[in-house]
Amino acid sequence: MGWKMKTKKWTRVKIAVFQDEQYHPGLEQHLVAEGYFAVVVRDPDPSEIDKYRDYLLAPEWIRWIMPTPPSIEAWIESRSGSHDRYKLRKKLKASERQRGRVRADIAPLTAEDYSTWYKRLYFPEIGGRKGGVLFWPEPGNLAQKVTLTAEGVVENFLRIFLHGPDGDLIGGELWAVNADENSLTIRAAAFERKAQTDYELAIRALEELRICAMSRGLNWLSYGTDPNLFGVDTGIGLQRFKATLGMKPVLARYGTFHLLKILNRDLSLIRNGEDYQPAVLVFALDDDRGQGRSAAFRHVPPRRIRGDLEMQWNLDLGLTPFRLVTDRHCPAVNVPDGMVLRDIIIQPETGERSAEETVVQVGIPPQPRGEESREKRSGGAVKGLRPFELQDLELYKDALNQVDRICWNQYFPYLYFRYDSLLLAEEEGSLCIFHRQDRTARSPRLSLYFLPMPLNEKALRQCLARVRDFNHSKKAEIRRVDEQDLALLQSLGAAVRTFPLDLEYVYAPDRYASLSGRHFQKLRQDINRTTALGNVEVRDFVAADSRECLSLMDDWAALQHDKYGGQAAPRGFARRCVRRSDLFDAKDLFGLVVLVDGKIRSVGFAGEIRRGLANIFITYSDHTFPGMNRYLFKNLILRLGEYGLANYAGATTPGLEFAKESLRPVLKHRTYRVHITG
Repeated sequence: MGWKMKTKKWTRVKIAVFQDEQYHPGLEQHLVAEGYFAVVVRDPDPSEIDKYRDYLLAPEWIRWIMPTPPSIEAWIESRSGSHDRYKLRKKLKASERQRGRVRADIAPLTAEDYSTWYKRLYFPEIGGRKGGVLFWPEPGNLAQKVTLTAEGVVENFLRIFLHGPDGDLIGGELWAVNADENSLTIRAAAFERKAQTDYELAIRALEELRICAMSRGLNWLSYGTDPNLFGVDTGIGLQRFKATLGMKPVLARYGTFHLLKILNRDLSLIRNGEDYQPAVLVFALDDDRGQGRSAAFRHVPPRRIRGDLEMQWNLDLGLTPFRLVTDRHCPAVNVPDGMVLRDIIIQPETGERSAEETVVQVGIPPQPRGEESREKRSGGAVKGLRPFELQDLELYKDALNQVDRICWNQYFPYLYFRYDSLLLAEEEGSLCIFHRQDRTARSPRLSLYFLPMPLNEKALRQCLARVRDFNHSKKAEIRRVDEQDLALLQSLGAAVRTFPLDLEYVYAPDRYASLSGRHFQKLRQDINRTTALGNVEVRDFVAADSRECLSLMDDWAALQHDKYGGQAAPRGFARRCVRRSDLFDAKDLFGLVVLVDGKIRSVGFAGEIRRGLANIFITYSDHTFPGMNRYLFKNLILRLGEYGLANYAGATTPGLEFAKESLRPVLKHRTYRVHITG
């Protein structure tokens, strides 16, 4: 071949590797003729990315992490789906039943221990598999991969050995302790295959990992780093197992980003048997809400600084699981919480097609066998619906201005940053918003998100009929109904069940101009305390503040760790708001930052919901500065002085409830989830 190229190492198929400036798509046919399974273009120029529309933009390696659960029950409850909780609880119970038969031995890793683990478990169990790749060296070369002391101890490593009823070694893992990132990581694992099944050894080892991390005060668990090409050298079942445990895939601290395309369009090079349906799963960057993948790529920190970042920054990078298959009937596969699987159907007989053209039902998990007919039967129910997009802002606000609802969830930037599954239709002159919930291995469900705007009974009946038709159910759900609208539902002549949601705290901005009176005494004290710090500055948020604000949010989560049982984390929509607030005019979304001695200590965003009603959307503050969040609130609400009311959302904890009560709301407003049957 007459072009500069490398062949990727440590893989059982041939993958061509190019630098960006050395590659052009015209080389694909030559690579196919040479038997290459895939091609990757390393470190692509961001300005060129969107030209490669049928290539996935993905990290070379991904790492699996989760906050350390404080208890088994907290671990189970962290799983979002009831079926996922059931499966994890079942595995943990099975492991616990075998506790008396399987002995766990945890100790610092030595060269002697490594030799035992390598020879008795790792080499026969991992290297003995068809296509198995050994990433760890032979015992004599261990010092090339880790740091050994003069006494033969591996620095910052532990090992767990699991012994069966007769005392034999039946499983073992190597754990890395990283005090800088506050984590405990499974670097390698090997178990006797039959013992793994009989005794749930991987689950037992993970529970011991959790206990060990808790005893050392380590806030993060990691199930190690994998090549981001599941189905080739690491099975799709491996990612399914890690996802089932609650692990999330994030960008590894090392490795490059690359553009990836599978050239072997019938996947024959990874086909293991006649009855095996091959597939490849890759966690890749999505198009960042239609703004182009290059926009998302620009938010990825360069490799040289990843090692200095906190773990939390990585949870909302925006990776999406894409599965490449040859048959749309490929069985469903579980993916991590909060992610939606996207299938790309490879059709070799039709010639080259772009990834966009071959995506079947983008954003919809693959249906199990027997479900396709149901999806087709639901087709009429979604006719006339279209995605809720950024360009719908003016249309949406025109409709919202025709009603007097107070619910903060109506705020357009919240809906835009929070969901990618909202649908829009116009019925009888009313704007109607629907939510489609895509569920792994189960049929999707449709609900009406708000009552039609403006509300008229005919439009509402049509919306409810659409929901019932889609779900094949007599029951229809409305996600958010303002309390003043509940009475209007009685005219439908159907059974109505209401479920109260959080109280929302609503304030009158004009009351905060003077802060006079005893009711504002606490607020005045906190403002004076902050002002007395000296070099305090309040200014508009700018895009260059994004990284420092995200770091502040991560620090906030670390400080709140104990209070919220290790589950505190800035919400994904909040992080997306920080990154993409420039999509909106200041009237709809503006940000303020508070700096002390030149460092950002507080950040908040707010904007207009509709005429006369604003929303205080997001506020994060450094809690080592008492009263800082109140100082931020005062500055935000003064900027909203032209509005009669400002909704500051609900309170999910007693502390937050106390804080919002002390800001003196003029109204506490409730919304309801509603089920209508009949």
